[in-house]
Amino acid sequence: MSKKMKYSLLQPMMLLVVICISFSLHSQTVPSPVMNMSESEYKIFLSQFVNYPEKALQNGVEGDVQIDFFCDKNGQVTERLVSKNVSQAVDSAALAMFDLIIWKPLPTNAPDVMSKGSLTFGFNIKKFRKLAKHRGYVQAPPINQPADTSGKIYTVEKAKIPPEFIKSDDNPTLADYINNELKYPETAKKLGLAGTVTLSFIIELNGMPSNIHAESYVGGGCTEEAIRLISALKWTPAMVNDKYVRTFNKLNITFEKGRNNAIYIPNQNNTGI
Repeated sequence: MSKKMKYSLLQPMMLLVVICISFSLHSQTVPSPVMNMSESEYKIFLSQFVNYPEKALQNGVEGDVQIDFFCDKNGQVTERLVSKNVSQAVDSAALAMFDLIIWKPLPTNAPDVMSKGSLTFGFNIKKFRKLAKHRGYVQAPPINQPADTSGKIYTVEKAKIPPEFIKSDDNPTLADYINNELKYPETAKKLGLAGTVTLSFIIELNGMPSNIHAESYVGGGCTEEAIRLISALKWTPAMVNDKYVRTFNKLNITFEKGRNNAIYIPNQNNTGI
């Protein structure tokens, strides 16, 4: 699958294509909400999930959608509203992206109050068309039905039917896919770098991975290569009570000296969030 991809999700300018981000403090003593993704991981998320409503594209509708929101101490969004709108359809597209984002809990010593943030999504037709051509699709795949739209995230262990990697003839298992398609970066090989990259991510209702986050790193491009490959995975989502649900997942990918690829190691501590 990855060899046939028409795009790379690690383009450094993708953030400028669709979004600018700012946070504001609720008070001087309360930290702003912080995403569970790094800046580079967030760029990948945007490049995957930004959708531009078809009628808005046809009618030349452009502009910035600003979403103001509050998070509790556990990082759960308790309230969000559009404080700067473009159109109903464009606003809805921005909210759909926003609702997928995972936020970190506040530090244990932080005051037990709400923190306030502001997120701005920029919709520009020329830049979006360039992005769509680069990634190989205009709109992200639709949500699988029937779906649990509550936004709740399950662990794999709690899902009645776990998520399933969509296999191909060349890669009948997830291990085959990772071991066959992921390549050892030349920089890492030259520097003699090795180690294990642990990635956490959410399998969304449309089967795409989101909120990809490296919990352990390996230099020389290994972390970036692991993220690139996981970003390209497609899944059949997990099911609970006969509905598709979001699930939290982890993967370990080990880069060993003397190999041209990497080793997929199932994570045995998938405790979820």
